[in-house]
Amino acid sequence: MSYKRKSDSYLNDTRGPAKKARTEAEDHVDLIPRLPLIKDPKLEKAVFTHPTYGGMEKEEFVTYDRLEFVGDAEIERMATRLIIETFKSLPAGKMSQLRELLVKNDTLSQYTIMYGFDKRLRRNLPENFGKNQKESQNLKMYGDVFEAYIAAIILSDPINGYFEAEEWLHELWTDKLKDSAVADLVKPNNAGNKQILATKIQAKGTKIDYRDEKPRIMHKGKGLETYFIGVFYTGFGWKDQHLGSGVGVSKGAAGDRAAAAALENPLMLEINKAKTAEKEKEKAR
Repeated sequence: MSYKRKSDSYLNDTRGPAKKARTEAEDHVDLIPRLPLIKDPKLEKAVFTHPTYGGMEKEEFVTYDRLEFVGDAEIERMATRLIIETFKSLPAGKMSQLRELLVKNDTLSQYTIMYGFDKRLRRNLPENFGKNQKESQNLKMYGDVFEAYIAAIILSDPINGYFEAEEWLHELWTDKLKDSAVADLVKPNNAGNKQILATKIQAKGTKIDYRDEKPRIMHKGKGLETYFIGVFYTGFGWKDQHLGSGVGVSKGAAGDRAAAAALENPLMLEINKAKTAEKEKEKAR
């Protein structure tokens, strides 16, 4: 698909679905980015039609099923551009992890609920369907609806639609980029707290040991892992003493958080005193 540069006229347009969505999310109306319009009523109807309601798709877009396919690709493209432009020196592997945080169903389903899309969804499902359904299935459905909405914005306005959708998503992702998981990924050097800890308590004959406290968790299909690291200290009468624990998307990030926790441990004062006393003894010899 190719898109022309957008005009800014849509910014002041409050007709149609944008106005309706603001009513449904009135508690957040002044806190969330304005919802772009879908300018084709048939596409808007399809976005909020579950495949169980729409039946077989004899026309191009009857339910959100095919729209979701288009939106999925476009959202990845928009996330890629945001990351490339924002984090110019981030390695490719970390960029992939960061993109997954932005485009995963957990994130997109939050936006679906925030704008009240879930309440507009038409579906032929049992009344207690949501209660019996796994959370991951609900997240997938809500993620699909959001992807379909993005596609409908773009397809309903070949001139401005893509850029309206991209600008909206970038606003939504601003808060996501403040998450601690993102901070772990983009931090240039995760050794800061480790170095501070070593300066305070490391000495000849002592040992600071960072090790796994439990197995890492691999999030299938998300390109992400979660590590659980503990820091242990041996020296000045302490043996394998636990000082702190940390969780992160990499071993380095988790280790840095473990060191930060250790620095807040009251035991640090005692260890540091023991280290100072040992230095004084060495000077006296």
